[in-house]
Amino acid sequence: MQKKMPLRSMLTISLILTCFFAASTVYAKEKVIKYFNPAPVMSMDDTAELMNMAVYLGNLEFLMKHNSALKGKYELKIVDNLFSSGEDCLTAVASGAGNFAYSGTAYMEQFDEAWQMIQAPQMFKDFEHFLRAMETPEWQEVHKRLEEKQGVTILKWIGPIGNFYLYTDKGPITSMDDIVGQKIRYNNGKGFAAGLEKLKVTGVGMPFTELVSALQTNMVDGALSEVYAESLYDLPRYTKYMVPISWGMLPMAIIVNTEWWNSLEGREKEVFEQAFFAPTTYEYFADLEEKHMAAWDANPELELVKLSPEEETRWRQALTETREEFIKNSDQDLVKAIARTRDQ
Repeated sequence: MQKKMPLRSMLTISLILTCFFAASTVYAKEKVIKYFNPAPVMSMDDTAELMNMAVYLGNLEFLMKHNSALKGKYELKIVDNLFSSGEDCLTAVASGAGNFAYSGTAYMEQFDEAWQMIQAPQMFKDFEHFLRAMETPEWQEVHKRLEEKQGVTILKWIGPIGNFYLYTDKGPITSMDDIVGQKIRYNNGKGFAAGLEKLKVTGVGMPFTELVSALQTNMVDGALSEVYAESLYDLPRYTKYMVPISWGMLPMAIIVNTEWWNSLEGREKEVFEQAFFAPTTYEYFADLEEKHMAAWDANPELELVKLSPEEETRWRQALTETREEFIKNSDQDLVKAIARTRDQ
């Protein structure tokens, strides 16, 4: 006949099991997924970059809290107090210090000169043209080099950080000659630098996080900027004139640390893919440019520069010549891939 376990023994075992499960809960900590963002940051509605990323970050955080494959296993940490530039965030992801970030092609130039031609003035007809070019075997090889040599995977091209236009506080502007010698900030992309040099403008490369102080101290007279960043830089306060001729765009992507991304498996990876691949945002931002320009034009304290047809043609021709000069020493297979996908 089996003896009954004494009550004291049962309580002892119960206490041991309780402590075991409590300890398991303590030590089974959630894995921290770090997202790097350049600082300082005002809010997630100030720039196209942050407005885009807010959608993806929100989607990821929702799935981490409510999807059974990720719930209780992962914690999203937004790190926005370590780095002041997109270049630094990209380098940090490459090193494995963080898991993902947004990045632009201008930032990728530090790793591979092939990316320099992306910001050659007016290189692409629109963002859809850019996406078609990136899917070609020639450009996929450039993506592959970034993975294999730098440990960074371009997960998804999520949109252009707008078309870039020239803003300045010096005017009036009736011709290209009126901007000669002005100091204009750009984002360190060599294609934009070549365009500024062509128009005899002094280009000042700096991170976007330093532009406001540069405008306040008259270190620069203006900037090449996308219209969505007007509020971040307070451009209506510091620059009166906007020239509505696009210099080109800066495509942005979600980039991840390759080793981390490849370590994900099964259902967990499927949910991470859902977080990053499901949203589409770039069409929304494309519709906003005309509204921004109309608002600038309607403000009596600002001026949307209206060049004569002859002067506008001259301006565009100068940028076209810059592009052709800039890409003549580039990898011509990559150049041809862009050309053949222009009107597909």
